[in-house]
Amino acid sequence: KKLQRRINLNDVFYPNAARQLGGRRTRIMGMNDGLGVHLEPGLIHGHCVTQENGPHDIEEENSLIQQCLSSMPMPKVTNVESRSGLIQLSAPDYDSIEVDLDPGELKYELLLSDKGRDAKYKTVFRGDASEITLTDLKPATEYHLKVCAFFTEELKGTLTQPVSFQTSSCEPEPPQPPRLLTKTKTSLALKWNAACENGSKITSYCLECDHGLFDGRFYEVYTGLQRQFRMTRLNASTRYMFRLIAINSFGKSPPSEEVSFFTSGT
Repeated sequence: KKLQRRINLNDVFYPNAARQLGGRRTRIMGMNDGLGVHLEPGLIHGHCVTQENGPHDIEEENSLIQQCLSSMPMPKVTNVESRSGLIQLSAPDYDSIEVDLDPGELKYELLLSDKGRDAKYKTVFRGDASEITLTDLKPATEYHLKVCAFFTEELKGTLTQPVSFQTSSCEPEPPQPPRLLTKTKTSLALKWNAACENGSKITSYCLECDHGLFDGRFYEVYTGLQRQFRMTRLNASTRYMFRLIAINSFGKSPPSEEVSFFTSGT
């Protein structure tokens, strides 16, 4: 005799997420995105609580569902680049239990750590998508990923074992703008900090100046590994604009913020 049960539980609703039954769902998640979770009453289709069903039957069924959810396959990580990666999820095997479940109600929680396998994890996704593109990742960084499947907070599987992946190296981050060390009527001495190399050693810095023309154009005045430079033969009481670029084997960084300094007066 087939058991029909319905459990009055909380379903999870995600604002601004289109509801699709069947087929593959895809989401793009930035690392700074909020989860935006809102709970409202709902049903898991195919379950029925009747006068014939006692609390032990419900507990037994819930236990079977949780065991099923905990058998979720490990996530797959593909298309890893310097700042993004594609996560592919597979649903648990429902054939192992005699409970009528609606796959359209299944959701996933994705946790990520960039501090190590056993460090603290951050929830970066909750929803029904089976493909999630993580963005805003850090270049040349090892990440660890865990996922669990759930219907509600009460019907939730255990987390998978961590899966590790590493983002690729790339061009440096924009460096901090140069700072003024000393000045005279005809010279400006500048200094700057090391740039974030993003997995590839800095090969040179390029300091650019507008030569006091204020026409929006910059000209290279220094290239090298030193992190300071004295620019000479300048005009007195004149404002000069500077910006800095870092270079590694992957290319040039975006320029730093532009800064201006005056030479001393006459």
